[in-house]
Parts: sequence; structure tokens; C-alpha cells
Amino acid sequence: MSTSSDPIERSFEIAASRCADLTPLVYQRLFEQHPETRTMFRAQGRALVMESMLALTIAFFTIIRDTLRGLLGDEWSADMAQAWDRLLPDIDTFATAPA
Repeated sequence: MSTSSDPIERSFEIAASRCADLTPLVYQRLFEQHPETRTMFRAQGRALVMESMLALTIAFFTIIRDTLRGLLGDEWSADMAQAWDRLLPDIDTFATAPA
């Protein structure tokens, strides 16, 4: 495993060494925190899915960060936390900017 100097990449690298697939953990946390989203993933193409996807995606990055932090435990570093803290507002700014 190559070690990245980017804290977010490093958090994913460490997570990959601990579990083969992050997806079930992310969706578990998503459905725990937002149970209403469970039905959104069963019916593709519905208007609700299309209208809600951006807002959900922005929340989803927070879910991913929290899942990584939980999985990494003591290896979750201050620089990883700071990088995610910088990234999340950037995503929100980009997503809400006029086209």
C-alpha cells in the first residue's frame, strides 16, 4: 500500500486495509441517520430520487467521513479531520453555486 500525503486519500487507504468494501458500512450509516433514504434506492428513476440526489449527495460526503473516522479509530488524525473539514464546505459551495 502506497501512503498518500493527502489526508483524505490516506483515510481511504487505511480503511481499505481494514475492510474489503466500504459500501455496506456507508449505507448502514446512511440508513441509520436517514431512514427515509432506504426507499429512494429501491426505485430508480423516480422523480423524488432525481430531485433529492444533490442534497443527499452533499449529506453523503459527511456520512462517508463519519464512516471512515469510525473505522480508523485511533488512526484518524487531526490532519484527516482538518482536510475533511475543508472539503465539506467546498462541496457545499460548489453545489449551491449558480450554473
